[in-house]
Amino acid sequence: VALCLNEAPPATLEIGPEAGLGDDVKIVGYARPKVHVPTRAMCTVEAAARLEMRLDCPAARGASGGPVFDAEGRVVGVMSRTSPVSSVASKLPETILSACAG
Repeated sequence: VALCLNEAPPATLEIGPEAGLGDDVKIVGYARPKVHVPTRAMCTVEAAARLEMRLDCPAARGASGGPVFDAEGRVVGVMSRTSPVSSVASKLPETILSACAG
């Protein structure tokens, strides 16, 4: 499912290429207990599979659904779940860049 607009939105997040093993990424979200204050965490991709990547740091609880950025500030994933020592982010589908082309 894709959201396609008839005109450009006022601001968008650039989609980046897939993050790979050893790449630095940044998790951003609005997590508990202060949901009005953004949380940030710098992590490294320590494992990658077809649909997910495991990050070497925990995310703030409640940050699920927030973007994962590469070193250039492009979105490379969406936070999925966390543990006390690592996090898992869902990769963006390869077709996301062409979803609204037409």
